[in-house]
Amino acid sequence: MCIRDRYWTTPFLQPFTPEKHSPIFKKKFLSWYNKTQMEVLSSILSKIDSFLWGLPLIILLIGTGIFLTVRLGFLQVFKLPLALKLIFKAENKGRGDVTSFKSLCVALASTVGTGNIVGVATAVKMGGPGALFWMWVAAFFGMATKYAEGVLAVKYRAFDKNREIAGGPMYYICLLYTSPSPRDRTRS
Repeated sequence: MCIRDRYWTTPFLQPFTPEKHSPIFKKKFLSWYNKTQMEVLSSILSKIDSFLWGLPLIILLIGTGIFLTVRLGFLQVFKLPLALKLIFKAENKGRGDVTSFKSLCVALASTVGTGNIVGVATAVKMGGPGALFWMWVAAFFGMATKYAEGVLAVKYRAFDKNREIAGGPMYYICLLYTSPSPRDRTRS
């Protein structure tokens, strides 16, 4: 017996023959079997997408916000008066290119876009007034996440070749993956 014959006699390696199976199996399998690879990939990605954009993402986003809110000592409640005072009344005594009010305007413009405005209107239309409450809850905990993102952006900002300040998530994420970890520095 040749190796090729032994290979095809193994049950799970035999080629598919629809005649040997039940009509229900043939119908289900052939509907999948006749699809192109792109259609199969698209259906797999669609299932993954519908799972991830459901409960896991909500838990991850709100959970991170709750963790940061507690860890930062409810910063969005207790530091709000100071933040408003610094934005609207403080003079720009330090070095820098942008005043604090201009910085706030840029941050709000980049955060609140047309998609968010349309998203709120759609959520209220589809979910009713209860959707507005849950958006406020998510926004409250999202403030701590946004604060943490801003702190990291300021802490890990850099100067470009023109000696202008540059920073943001791309800088601190790049530093996270390119610099050695603090554990490695303490061992040497």
